[in-house]
Amino acid sequence: MSAPPADPDPVRVPHHRRRGHHPAASAGRRLRSRPGGNQITDTALGIALRYGPDSRWYPFGASEGDWECLAAPRDAAAAAYRAALAAKRSRARASSLRS
Repeated sequence: MSAPPADPDPVRVPHHRRRGHHPAASAGRRLRSRPGGNQITDTALGIALRYGPDSRWYPFGASEGDWECLAAPRDAAAAAYRAALAAKRSRARASSLRS
């Protein structure tokens, strides 16, 4: 299994609009947060959350050397993380069925 690609560029958000949630911290996964607090990356699963200028979290996933949006944005980081996990699982199941 190859390593996920480099983190996607964070979206610039004013300090007063940031929320620094770590939705999977209790799961024991290695999470990295950008200094600005507007991006959280789960390096073990290849999931990144970006905090957008609309005050919503955008779930991204590593795919074939690049990052792609996995689901619609969510108001809470934990909800965006769960959506990213569900999308990755669904894609993995679909891929295994094609094999």
